[in-house]
Amino acid sequence: MRNRMLVLGVLSVLVGLLVVSLLRGTPDEKPPIAEPAAERTVRQPATPAASAARRSEAPAPVAPALRIAGAVRLPSTEIYENATNLKELADALEPRVAAGDADAARSLLKVLDECLPVSVIPDYLEKHRRWAVGQAPDRRSVNERHIDRLAQRCSDLVRTGKVSRQHMREIGERGLVVDDLVALAQRIADDPTAMSVAERTDALRRIIASRNGEALYVVADAMGHADENGVGVLPGHSGSEIFLYAWKLVGCDFGAPCGPDSAFLRNACLNIGYCVPGGYREYVRFYLLSPYTFELVTDAEREIAQAIADGKFEVFF
Repeated sequence: MRNRMLVLGVLSVLVGLLVVSLLRGTPDEKPPIAEPAAERTVRQPATPAASAARRSEAPAPVAPALRIAGAVRLPSTEIYENATNLKELADALEPRVAAGDADAARSLLKVLDECLPVSVIPDYLEKHRRWAVGQAPDRRSVNERHIDRLAQRCSDLVRTGKVSRQHMREIGERGLVVDDLVALAQRIADDPTAMSVAERTDALRRIIASRNGEALYVVADAMGHADENGVGVLPGHSGSEIFLYAWKLVGCDFGAPCGPDSAFLRNACLNIGYCVPGGYREYVRFYLLSPYTFELVTDAEREIAQAIADGKFEVFF
């Protein structure tokens, strides 16, 4: 059921993307983009902070991300992010999905989700190329890099005719449920109140102690939640926008795919119009937060990351 809901959510976003794109076809208009939407692989809050007006110049360099020893990365995510030809990856995943491999199904949905706009929106890549011509040089180079990368990854797969909403729906209807820490983090992020306090605390303890960057990144969505008394899921380390983005950056520090060529940054540039040199850290600083809030976020990030790296989990519980 959860996979079915995920697929339907993805499809509803992309239907909207299709309609918007078909209405925006000339180089002097906006690019073929949808309204900001939650990132489907590693989730992202939809609406930029009100205090962070969209800027017209590139951001200044920021402090580099922390380098954490012992960070955990999912092999399947690494394979997906680094693939140069998603047809080859899809061909390898399909038999595993047919055999009931839930992790393979999750990876295949990522592949199809990334390539679906190229498949269903006429001249999707060419519209972006035309729009990029009028952008500032730094934005243009970022946009063109993402267009070229998407074309490289998706062209062969799109030509097979296998990239469709129906195919994604069929995978979701298999009901394959991934049972790992990323899936557990997704459950908490989807609804922080669905578990009992004891169950949720135990789950958060497992996720944090794992040093799994992708799970930390995903569960960060729950760290912005606060109950009617203003208390978050981890009192003292959650319950506000500051902690939401701090935990996102902690996930990046521990190995979540947050670099300049990550699928999330490519989606943010091509489907939302947020193209910025750099990775997720620069994206957050430039588009989502005020300078003051970003400073508070990075202070919290470094405190949290250091506690996890040092194994001082009692700080959180």
